[in-house]
Amino acid sequence: PPEKRFGPPPPIHWGPGIKPETHGEYLRKFADDFCQLFVDNIDHAVREAHFEPDEVVDEAREHLRFAKVRQQSYTPTEAAKRCTVAIQNYLDLDQSVAHQKKRPGLNTSRPTPSHTKGKGHCFVLWGRSGVGKTYVMSEAVVRASDEMVERGGVVVVRFLGTTPNSGNCDSLLKSLNAQLHRLFVSDRKAYQPPAEFKDLCNDFRAKLSLASEKRPLVLFLDSLDQLEDTTFGRRLEWLPVADIPAHVRIVLSTLPDDGESIQILSWLRRRMQSVPDNLIEAKPIKRESGLNVLMHILRKRRRAVTSEQQSAIMEAFDKVGTPLWLTIAAQWAVTWHSYTAMPEIRTTVTGLIFQLFDRLERYHGRFLVSASLGYITVAKNGISETELQEALSLEDDALADSYEWWVPPTRVMP
Repeated sequence: PPEKRFGPPPPIHWGPGIKPETHGEYLRKFADDFCQLFVDNIDHAVREAHFEPDEVVDEAREHLRFAKVRQQSYTPTEAAKRCTVAIQNYLDLDQSVAHQKKRPGLNTSRPTPSHTKGKGHCFVLWGRSGVGKTYVMSEAVVRASDEMVERGGVVVVRFLGTTPNSGNCDSLLKSLNAQLHRLFVSDRKAYQPPAEFKDLCNDFRAKLSLASEKRPLVLFLDSLDQLEDTTFGRRLEWLPVADIPAHVRIVLSTLPDDGESIQILSWLRRRMQSVPDNLIEAKPIKRESGLNVLMHILRKRRRAVTSEQQSAIMEAFDKVGTPLWLTIAAQWAVTWHSYTAMPEIRTTVTGLIFQLFDRLERYHGRFLVSASLGYITVAKNGISETELQEALSLEDDALADSYEWWVPPTRVMP
């Protein structure tokens, strides 16, 4: 009650009304008490809502969110199901009929895998850019997470290159070790990474060995080719490939070899000669599956295309055959009307992206688009809409392009 919090109110002599000269002290105290109560309530709300940022949790959540978003767009084509089933066989997951019914699209006729074949080694999904490896990995992450919840195990996932801590080997190992320390070490003290890279690698292997039958571990590392090679991360000497602990499964994905810069697949093959079945290629999808992917994307956006537009997309797809190209083309197609004249559809992913930039420049102007994409590219930890607007307000060419017919009193990007 106010009288207990602020003391009894001063005596008031009621009259024809409140007058400043008569009730000045009361009005001042009333205003002060109201302000103090308001500030106290704000401070209380801030204390209740305050939490210390946790870099380990934030990093893990970001990659799980990345997987969940892409898993929602996963289309179970024949090529994708072949890869997904192979990963599940390696993990020994999804064996119950009830779980198979809960998740449609699973090949229930596959043979029961051996519990020893291929174990102790990693599993490698490889294929050229754009064939859908990341979507297959995302589907496998979600399935494995569901299974591990029931078994008391844990899933750790990194989509390399998508966050600042997953771009080079040193920061990746520190991030993984910190999460594994949190999961398997009873000591709640913050993880202190070793100073030397060799010790960091040894610590990673030691953390993996903490997995047990009651608490198994599944580790997903997508796009090894995205690692910077500043600490020889692409040589994979830091990664146990052929001698992983018994209760650990490691699933990797990478591009094929590309000259001297990327030779990850060759290195993995040399280390895994005894288990060639643990390396599987993600192949381009066929025309029928491509048409299903196109229809799936259009239905999600509640759009349709004419038979002429569909034929043009599929004829171009026949020359490419990758889900990434088809996804970009479908996202362009949802903007078409039935009367839209058929534009040129380039048959490479790079060509489609350049066409997207050309359309943005036609709609918004070349200076604004180039400046916006430049700031987004160089922002190491991302950039908010407000920050981007403030930065663009300093670009004279972009402002002049936006205010071609009218100059506002304050030069701020709208």
